[in-house]
Amino acid sequence: MTAKRITALLLALLAICLLACGCGRDDAPESTTATTTTTSPWDILEDDITEGTTAEIEETDTTENGGDSIVDPNDPDKIFTAANNAATKNTTTTKTTTTAKKTTTTAKTTTTAKTTTTTKTTTTTKTTTKATTTTAKTTTTAGSGSNIDPGSKEAALSAFNSAVSKAVNGKSGFTKRHMITYTGWNFDDSLLDGLNIPGLPNPISAISDALDSALSNGVRTATNQKGSAGQLIKNSTFTMSDMRDVAYSGTRGGDWTITLYVKDGETRKTKQGSMTGSAPLSKSLLNLAVSNGSIYDHMNAGRVFDLVKSQLSLISADPIDISERTASTKFVVKLNASGQLKSVTVTYDQAINIREIKLLTQSFKDINGSSTVTVTYDSFIH
Repeated sequence: MTAKRITALLLALLAICLLACGCGRDDAPESTTATTTTTSPWDILEDDITEGTTAEIEETDTTENGGDSIVDPNDPDKIFTAANNAATKNTTTTKTTTTAKKTTTTAKTTTTAKTTTTTKTTTTTKTTTKATTTTAKTTTTAGSGSNIDPGSKEAALSAFNSAVSKAVNGKSGFTKRHMITYTGWNFDDSLLDGLNIPGLPNPISAISDALDSALSNGVRTATNQKGSAGQLIKNSTFTMSDMRDVAYSGTRGGDWTITLYVKDGETRKTKQGSMTGSAPLSKSLLNLAVSNGSIYDHMNAGRVFDLVKSQLSLISADPIDISERTASTKFVVKLNASGQLKSVTVTYDQAINIREIKLLTQSFKDINGSSTVTVTYDSFIH
């Protein structure tokens, strides 16, 4: 051995002897044990470390945390100081483990996933549905008006009035025929004796010819050009109170036939007063027979009165009292699928009674005439 190693060994043996001598005293162990138990920092670990193993743990921790901390084996305070430092380090490590558990607890932040506001979009869906329903109804209504489909007598009459209005307001073109057929005149018997006119051996025949001519006997034709407004037709104001009956036939999408049976009428005009009475026929589309402004499709009492006076001026005709009556009036109307006029044929019987008239200053009564009138509209261009 070298001198240094021998010297160190001797010092170690001396230290062991001194410790052995010290352990033999009564008061020294009590002091050391009390100090170790009271100030031990391992008490904070509670059940993890028992009293019997405290010294062993302290020595082990001291060695693990660095043997260099034991400077002098004869100085027990330094030994415990190093152990205390190591215990402090171990205690810090234990607390770190505890806080890690708390960190795991704070991870429960999953409440933000409840974003249930999307249920409000249901309201938007309802609004869209209503808009679609409204649009569908509008389309159905627009389509239903293209073709007529009268389902009653009132609707059929209304379809006729509407068709006439379209033709008048739209200035439709058409062709018209006006025909009167007289069955003869009945004269006052005194007319043959009382009316003595030079050059007229048969005054009754002369008067009959004059009346027939004045009232437009025979057929007259006229044409209304498309786009022009003439007086050959006018708007109809018929109502159900003017009708004896109404009939109609046809199918939707095809042509329709409407037949109007019009009530009888009677009018009267006197020299002293205005015209009285009424004729439902006058509320129809009938108007001027031709465009000369003197003959009408329906010659009421007032028109007959004025016409006789002007047309029989050669024998100084002075009408006093005239009446007329219409009967068996019927309209046969053809409409196309959309309710436009295709043709109208009007027929009626008329009786004219010249109740009193002065011819060459002589008064004559009850000159009667009857006729059948037919008026036709066709060849419409709308």
